[in-house]
Amino acid sequence: MSEKKATILLVDDEQHILNSLGRLLRLHGFETSCHLHTGEALLELRQRKFDLVISDQKMPVMKGTEFLAKAGKIVPNLRSILLSGYNEFDDVIDAFNVGLIQRFIAKPWDNAALISQIEEILLEEVEYPKKIKQEPAKKPESEPGQLIGELGGIVSHSAEMNRVISLISKTATTNFPVLLIGETGSGKDWLATAIHKASERKSNKFVAVNCADFSEENLELKLFGREQGYARTTSSERESGQLGLLALAHKGTLFLDGVTALPSNLQAKLLRLIEDRDFSPIGSNKKIPIDTRLITSADTPLEVASREGVFRDDLRFRLDVISVS
Repeated sequence: MSEKKATILLVDDEQHILNSLGRLLRLHGFETSCHLHTGEALLELRQRKFDLVISDQKMPVMKGTEFLAKAGKIVPNLRSILLSGYNEFDDVIDAFNVGLIQRFIAKPWDNAALISQIEEILLEEVEYPKKIKQEPAKKPESEPGQLIGELGGIVSHSAEMNRVISLISKTATTNFPVLLIGETGSGKDWLATAIHKASERKSNKFVAVNCADFSEENLELKLFGREQGYARTTSSERESGQLGLLALAHKGTLFLDGVTALPSNLQAKLLRLIEDRDFSPIGSNKKIPIDTRLITSADTPLEVASREGVFRDDLRFRLDVISVS
């Protein structure tokens, strides 16, 4: 008896996206149903069972988050992935925090990474009901910008600073990569620390490295370590840095300050690390699993370095998921 194919409902208002995504999924053995209109997709959800729904966020009649909220009322415990560009993060992060979506994939997506995420979500044992985050009590209008707890009790009366603080407080509880953009001395290191301290990773290490402070060889060694270091397991050896900073950042946060200073070969290794979620120490073919929140910073937007040919465009899309400037 042949194994049953997983069925996936695809919703996007752009036909070429639907065609491309549908073709990719069918090539990997999934059965798909594609819809340009959310109303038609909701109707089919009432008539047929799907294992997963993948929806675009920015659509004309209703946003993807609105569509998935309606879909969840039709099909409780619905697994879902949201596709989005980079200008809808308030809604996306809120949806992620309350369990409305299980995965977020930034456009343009990497085919291998998308298939990997789909396979993972279909294998997961999803626990329901979802644990919904309680919204903190709203501050009175006379106290704009006030934050409490992990963000240090900051009080700001600057509308621009309030925007930054609000974005940080929302993104801190997710695992999305964050790119901090600003001139030297603008407090990017403080912002990175604040995100870590407000996250679920706060009990683990916050590891920071300035990419411009080291030669190419020394930076690679500092990040990835050497093969012999990984044969040792004592905590003192970990603290001494023999395992490299990536090992120390496992389950915590890695902050790469001045990421545009990364040499091209390390850009390639960082891209593979993000896609595969593992890395190899120098001189080894052994794969070390890595689970870390990645925060990077740059003095100017990464697209500038990309246009100048000094920064990989595919890596830029991986890092510039949430920008704070």
